[in-house]
Amino acid sequence: MKNKYSMQFVNRMLLPIFTVVFSLFVTKVTFAQPGQCIGGGCTAAGFSWGAAQSTTSATFVNSVAGTYGGEYNTYNVTSGNTYEWSLCTSDGATNPTFDATLTLKNTANTILCYSDDVCGATPKISWTATFTGQVRVLVMQYPCATNSNSHTVRWRQSNAAATGPVTCSNANAYLGSSAIYTGDEEIFNVTFGTLSSSSTCATTAPGANSVNQLYSNYAGILAAPVVNPGQSVPWSVNVGTCGGWYGVNLRIYFDFNLDGDFADANENPVNITAINGVNSGTIAIPAGATVGQARMRVIATEGVVPGPTGTYLWGETEDYCIQVAAAVNCSGIPNAGTASISSTGGCPNASLNLSVANFTFGTGISYQWQSSPNGVTAWSNIVGATATNYTTSTASTLYYRLVTSCLFSASSNQSNVVSYTVAGNQCACGGYPASVPFYNYYNDITNVTIAGINNNSTCATVAPGPGSQLNLYANYTGSVGSGNLQQGQVATFSLTSTGCVFGAGSNFFQIYIDYNQDGDFLDAGEQCYFQPTNAAGNQTLTGNFVVPPTALVGVTRMRIVNVNYGTPGNYNYATYTYYYGETEDYCITISVPPPCAGTPTPGNTIASPNSVFAGQTTVLTLQNSTSGTGITYQWQSAATA
Repeated sequence: MKNKYSMQFVNRMLLPIFTVVFSLFVTKVTFAQPGQCIGGGCTAAGFSWGAAQSTTSATFVNSVAGTYGGEYNTYNVTSGNTYEWSLCTSDGATNPTFDATLTLKNTANTILCYSDDVCGATPKISWTATFTGQVRVLVMQYPCATNSNSHTVRWRQSNAAATGPVTCSNANAYLGSSAIYTGDEEIFNVTFGTLSSSSTCATTAPGANSVNQLYSNYAGILAAPVVNPGQSVPWSVNVGTCGGWYGVNLRIYFDFNLDGDFADANENPVNITAINGVNSGTIAIPAGATVGQARMRVIATEGVVPGPTGTYLWGETEDYCIQVAAAVNCSGIPNAGTASISSTGGCPNASLNLSVANFTFGTGISYQWQSSPNGVTAWSNIVGATATNYTTSTASTLYYRLVTSCLFSASSNQSNVVSYTVAGNQCACGGYPASVPFYNYYNDITNVTIAGINNNSTCATVAPGPGSQLNLYANYTGSVGSGNLQQGQVATFSLTSTGCVFGAGSNFFQIYIDYNQDGDFLDAGEQCYFQPTNAAGNQTLTGNFVVPPTALVGVTRMRIVNVNYGTPGNYNYATYTYYYGETEDYCITISVPPPCAGTPTPGNTIASPNSVFAGQTTVLTLQNSTSGTGITYQWQSAATA
């Protein structure tokens, strides 16, 4: 018969206060969480249950079943290995206790680790052994209470310590890195120099410890590409999916000094947010890289990368070898290679990447990018641009070339010339704030008719402009011709919204134009129109607004916003995020109206409201009047008509 015991709890960490965020839809269920190792824990010794256990399994296995609250299981551990103990049902554990805790101790009852509230109110420990011997894992109910519930702790060896000589082809020379779950994001191709490795969702790599869709070991299996210190080597990683796509962080590591880890300077040259597709760039081999075969590790993870070793939930890790060859002193006239530029023209101050291929590298070689306003004369060195790849920007048209020099032969050579031509207007190049709803539900904008623009779209239309997202944001600034408005003009419009995802909802329109061309819609008068009340479902809205006489002449940005289930009014939805609806962007050309001539048309005066009591206000507007350069307006009043 098992007994109950009293336990003393020490040093429990204060629970943080979380802001509860309400979400209508869950896009993905997280089936497991990484373990924790925090301070605190239950000091009572507890009672032993079951024989000592050992495992080298990388997947969870059962501990002794029937462990009560207040009892501990005993485990054999090896120094340097990482172990996990879990009561999370997502890891297969049996846990009938609400708010259980786990305390890891040595055989002298010294607390090594504590866990609480990892999977909801359930604990999970992750611990790297600092000695070889036995440890105990004590099961308790918070705060250190005993019970007669029957628990089964799950445990595993999540990472093994490196063993054997530090050689690239030794499968156990480096600490492991692996996903826990199959499916979702996956690496489909890796290139580095002459290396090219392709795989599918069904591929299991031939190297030791490989697990389909979790870890692929090609180290010592595929021929190692030969690289030299100082060389810039092109790379690419094609990331795709074997299930869902939830975003990926991509890292590439190298053990350039052959010391068995990836923790030294310059050993993590790639750390980016990856796209669903081919990601690429170049990596410079450090001048001090050790000659020999070095391990290269590619990690694509959904969420935070734990580092070059350890486990994560979804994604994949792949290992390769590269051969670092001895550097050779340069001689003769160096080959400057073929220069290229990421874009030959566009907006001022856009980011540009300069690169070169088929160039000479080796000891004594140096590089210097130069620029010129005309591509013929006035070449000048760009400060800091001394690598074969260089990222820059320019406010005016510039030409570029790379000068490659050899110290030992005192000679140099120039690459071909590439250029960037600055073009574009405020509409295309202005850094306008994003206006994208959180969710793609309910109405989309399906027609915009204004200033000569008549643009139709459907619920399946993705606009061709940058940043466009289906049912969320449509950028037509480069694909639909610019509308034309004049200073002082009364502009008429027709706007249509149609129910798409989940049908039609309550909605209203707003129209904005960046009249002073400063890259936002925040200035007085730039909210041209707002619909004062919601429409119940699908709608076609017509109306008009007046272009300010002071609007700057030129091409600028117009933004149409259709908000679903929001609050109608003059709140600036062109700048701030909203929940449902769609935003569309267009270009508008503002011009000076022609000079007036003859007798101007007086137009029609409209008062809204047209009857008021003393002290109340009314808004006067003018319709069908003459506008143009030289026209002035003056309101007058009289007691009688």
